[in-house]
Amino acid sequence: MTDRVVGLPDPARSRAVLLGVSRYESMDDLPAVDRNIAALQRLLTDPDKWGLDPAHCTSLVNPDSVHEVLDVVQSAAEEATDALVFYFAGHGLLDENSNLFLALPNVAPNRLYRAVRFDDIRREVITTARGCYGKVVILDCCFSGSAMRGAMGSEVELADHAQVDGTYLMTASSENSVAKAVPDAEYTAFTAALIDKIENGVADGPDLLDMETLFHHARVDLAASGMPTPQQRSRNDGRMIALSRNRRGRRSAVAGESKPRRRVLPEFPDGAGALARQTPSEVVVHVAELRATGRSDLADQVLMASAASRIDQEVAGIIDALSGQQHRSDLDVVVTAICLRSPGEVMAVVDALREIDLLGESRTLLARAATGDAADVAELAAALQTAGRVLELGQLLDVALGAAQERENLIDLISALWLAGLRQEVDDLISRALPRLAGPAVLTLAEQLRAVGSEPVAFGIYVAAAEAAAQQPPDTIAQLCRSMISAEQADKAERIAATAIAAVSDPRQASALATAFWTTDQPDFAARTLEHAATTLDINGVVALAADLRAQGRDDAEFSLCERVVTTRPADDICQLVTAVRSAGRPVTAKNLVVSATNHAQVDVVADFVLAAAARDQKQVLTALLDGTPHRLARMINDLAAAAPSEHLARSRSQAGFVDLLAVVAVGLGETPVDQVATFAALLREVPRQEFFRVLLRGWPSDVVAKLLQHLSRDDASLLFAMAVEIGQPVLGRVVDSVARGSASVRLDALLDNQPAHRFASLCRGLRAAGLSAHADRMMSRAATDVPARRVLATVTDLRRSGEGSEADTFLQLSLSSRTVRQLRELIQVLYLEGDEPGLGLALSWIREQRPADVNELADLLHHADLSQCARELRRGVDTDTPDAVKTRRFPWLRN
Repeated sequence: MTDRVVGLPDPARSRAVLLGVSRYESMDDLPAVDRNIAALQRLLTDPDKWGLDPAHCTSLVNPDSVHEVLDVVQSAAEEATDALVFYFAGHGLLDENSNLFLALPNVAPNRLYRAVRFDDIRREVITTARGCYGKVVILDCCFSGSAMRGAMGSEVELADHAQVDGTYLMTASSENSVAKAVPDAEYTAFTAALIDKIENGVADGPDLLDMETLFHHARVDLAASGMPTPQQRSRNDGRMIALSRNRRGRRSAVAGESKPRRRVLPEFPDGAGALARQTPSEVVVHVAELRATGRSDLADQVLMASAASRIDQEVAGIIDALSGQQHRSDLDVVVTAICLRSPGEVMAVVDALREIDLLGESRTLLARAATGDAADVAELAAALQTAGRVLELGQLLDVALGAAQERENLIDLISALWLAGLRQEVDDLISRALPRLAGPAVLTLAEQLRAVGSEPVAFGIYVAAAEAAAQQPPDTIAQLCRSMISAEQADKAERIAATAIAAVSDPRQASALATAFWTTDQPDFAARTLEHAATTLDINGVVALAADLRAQGRDDAEFSLCERVVTTRPADDICQLVTAVRSAGRPVTAKNLVVSATNHAQVDVVADFVLAAAARDQKQVLTALLDGTPHRLARMINDLAAAAPSEHLARSRSQAGFVDLLAVVAVGLGETPVDQVATFAALLREVPRQEFFRVLLRGWPSDVVAKLLQHLSRDDASLLFAMAVEIGQPVLGRVVDSVARGSASVRLDALLDNQPAHRFASLCRGLRAAGLSAHADRMMSRAATDVPARRVLATVTDLRRSGEGSEADTFLQLSLSSRTVRQLRELIQVLYLEGDEPGLGLALSWIREQRPADVNELADLLHHADLSQCARELRRGVDTDTPDAVKTRRFPWLRN
């Protein structure tokens, strides 16, 4: 809504609907309502007030049906292009969800369908009258005790139930009682106050009576007569909408028309009129004589009458005369009497005291006046502001603030200051009040400010006391957050909601707060409440909360809560929750939770869960891990292995070991196609892959292992067979037999041929220990053929380190036998450069013995390769040295 200069709406382009119900079949009649409607119709159509065309101001009194009302409201909303006014007087009712209904004559508490739902009125005002600038809704109604829900404190705020965006809303009461109609009164109390201000005007008020001015003046009148105080809400500049000229405004007021408040002032004792003509000093002397003769009551009466009736200078003179006296109590009596006078007269005495340099007494008088009636304090404050006396103004308001807090009527002071035009001072006063108030008192102040329509300020106070606000009932908190969001104060709603959510410590609180947020259409806050509960409640509390949500029929919320738990909590909690959900008759939900845990929990938690879970859950975990791709399962195993202590294989963070986990995985993979198992194995790092193969070999049938070998990569197949050799009989024998009987695509020779050098020692030892020496010999023979010289050396060295010296010699000899002369030179050169004396001796001896025809050619090649010493050694023992002698010969030159 754009800014607009305040003026009366154009009567030709405006419409009003006045709805009143005075007769009821099943509730108390409200006869004053008929007169309410008639008076408002007269005032709104009065050319001196607004001048609305009578044809544009529709009165509906005791209508027969809901559709009759809605038809009239819709027509008015369609026709209005400047202002639309809707007024209702009658009974108001709330349903179980706190929805407001406007009661028609034939309504009953159990037949709300005969009442007008306010949401329907709201829709017409907001939607149908979208192009209308000013929208005013006035509700003079009551509602039942079931409306206790949803307020900050003991009262429900009717305005919250009826709020309309882009409009001004005024309601008669916030209490769960009838909007008061005094018996035999002409009008209901609330409407009577409005009629009075519209008809008689507001003295020295604005020339046009905007809604906020009407509200505050009506509120003062109602509070003074002990009636419920009204509430207001507005959106954008709704409170500036004016519906009447002010006949007593600043430019239109009739001289002398404003009547000052009547004050009862102290008088002189009978027959003591001459005292009024005494000088201040004579008064003080006379009072002292009275006290000296035991007539203190009469002395007080003389002092009070003098202070209440004399002109300002004489009163200042009395104070001056008393200021030097011993009895300061006399001065206190005078100050008390001065404060009974009008604010203007009090201000005159203050000024007189300042003129004669009695500044301390001046401050004392202002401080005492600050504890008086709120309207008087506001008038004094306005005078000080006009005079530019900022310091005294601040002192006055500070004392007034303390007094108002002590009397618990701070809102009356705020309202009075607002009416006096001291809006900035009101803001400053509130800022000073907050640090002095305890949590409950802060909330009371905020509630009262909302009641008078100061929502932005009230919301700021709620945020300042967020912890106290968060201790209110859940419905109250949710309603407050909803109101803040509606007022485009989402950041403040966020603060209140976050504080309330953080305070949740048991399942009952969590359920109540989440339900309140759902009821007020704030699902995000409800979801965050459950997220907090999922991470902070113990698992028994979570189970209880889930059961409560299930009982409410909130299955989606229950699953969200449980899913949060299974993706963030330890494995034991997951197991307990899944078991509880399944026991509650929700097996599908339990399965889905297992899948969620598998896909989203930390890998170590998933590992612990697999070990701790029931067999059906273990299977579901593995199925989920392998569904579509085995990468997550492999990553889980790899991560656990990487985090393992170096002295043993990886262990998960649970009590069970990593080997146990792989055993569960192996069992779970027993029904998985072997090609997927092969893919999974390829994704594992070397250490976990070795352990996985060991587990498979111990648990799987040998024929299945043989099939797996067909799908494994060449290196993985070789590793699997090496693990079988390491395990030994009978596993090794069964695998060998199964391979021999199986597909021709997997040959035992191929499994042995592809083994790396570092496995030769264990393979040889294992094969020979299993009675498969022929396979060991064949592996050695094939491995030694056409192998690079350095791999020969590596294999030989590894065999020696493993204590397999004879196997090392055999492997070296087999390698020598298959080499050309040039390849022999390369091997001898490697043995020489690496300083392998035993290997070099064996090689030279074997060549002289087994290949004498090649000695001279090889010696020449060694000589040309700067290996002359090796060449001489090769030639030297051809005819004289025995093989063993040459083999054990030491070569000192080799170390040089």
